[in-house]
Amino acid sequence: MKEGTFVYSPRSERMDIRFGMEEYYGGLHCGEFNFLVWLIATAILLYLVRDML
Repeated sequence: MKEGTFVYSPRSERMDIRFGMEEYYGGLHCGEFNFLVWLIATAILLYLVRDML
């Protein structure tokens, strides 16, 4: 398993996973929806923007 960072890609307007400076998963698509992944991603995003809320 590779460790990466959950990021927003303005180019594809989707969330993506970055493994390195130029290495990306390729975008997360709604057809691959996984509730657990969504829940974790939402928790991470809320944690990151907690001071803005």
